[in-house]
Amino acid sequence: MYLAGDSTIAVKEPRAYPETGWGMPFAWFFDSTVSVENYAKNGRSTGTFIAEGLWQKIESSLQEGDYVLIQFGHNDEVPTKKAILPRNNTKPTCNASSAPPAPKKRSPYL
Repeated sequence: MYLAGDSTIAVKEPRAYPETGWGMPFAWFFDSTVSVENYAKNGRSTGTFIAEGLWQKIESSLQEGDYVLIQFGHNDEVPTKKAILPRNNTKPTCNASSAPPAPKKRSPYL
């Protein structure tokens, strides 16, 4: 299972505690047969996540049957961050049709 997103899901530095992203304790809900890889980073928009190669790291590791949990939103409205859609677009940035193509049999959840 892979996690992609911004600070809401990211692993935080110990100095930031008690702030936590929900991705930090997520792996605790599974047994040893499930591996959880968290690629989320503070301050990322959908565009900067892709531009920094984080999505490619997930994409190149995916195997049939893997799950990808995707959480973005509030950083996509920040004018200084590169988002996928133009800022004047009134349609949601993330939905099932805007997820990257799924050539492998996997399950993305937005």
